Amino acid sequence: MLVNMLSALRQAGRSGPPRRPRTFRNNPATLLVFLHIPKTAGTAVTDGLRAHFAPDRIFPSYDEGDFAAVEPRKLRRAYDFAHVHAGANVAFAAGSHVFTVLREPTARLLSLYNYWRSEPIEGATVFDGGLVDPAVTMARSMSFEEFVFADHPRILADFENGQAFQLATSNTDQGREAARAMTPDQVLDLACRNLARMGAIGVMEDLAPFAARLEQAYGLSIALEKRNVTQRRFVEAEALGSDVRARIEALTELDRTLYDRVRSGRLGAVA
Repeated sequence: MLVNMLSALRQAGRSGPPRRPRTFRNNPATLLVFLHIPKTAGTAVTDGLRAHFAPDRIFPSYDEGDFAAVEPRKLRRAYDFAHVHAGANVAFAAGSHVFTVLREPTARLLSLYNYWRSEPIEGATVFDGGLVDPAVTMARSMSFEEFVFADHPRILADFENGQAFQLATSNTDQGREAARAMTPDQVLDLACRNLARMGAIGVMEDLAPFAARLEQAYGLSIALEKRNVTQRRFVEAEALGSDVRARIEALTELDRTLYDRVRSGRLGAVA
């Protein structure tokens, strides 16, 4: 009889509810990282998520250098959520749960220019040596046509396949320079593999499926509202000439491939 009772107990244990998976919500050794590509609804997504975390458990800076300077185990012990302009290599090194949002490349470049041109000089980033961010000073003194053909390294860092490089390697000038030894196909392949590792991927033009995927993957519901929108627009897509469009196409070839693959659902985005 004792043998029968033990057998029944073992069987009942096997048929009971499954164990909860160890996610960032019930495992203090993990960190949720929003890999924020500039001008891709990052403020709206982050504001929608803040209510789910204690303020002191949110990493206080969005700078890749600040984030990478903290040892990953310390990050995971001290924080639950981070919103950073970081490359995928830094994001995955710190947190096992990473998500991102992409944007149609032409719209993103126009948004960057409108943002930089609207930025007051006194509010612009000041680099080592006292140099005010050239993207701001040049945007304020150039038309978009002049700006997009300027070939300045500061501009190209964001304009030339900025989404692909950030998703493949790093968001810093040094990280991008180190990736120049890679062929475009290698950059694209690495970016695609990193995207495929993420729990949620979205596109700015259609955030509802992204919000659904975020809730499915992490149990976090968010209401998305437009935030940090540049009010003044100095250039619109409809006004671009054929030469400018061709220049943008050349600068964003990898970004367009990535965006099309995510939009079509081939890299894990919800269709």
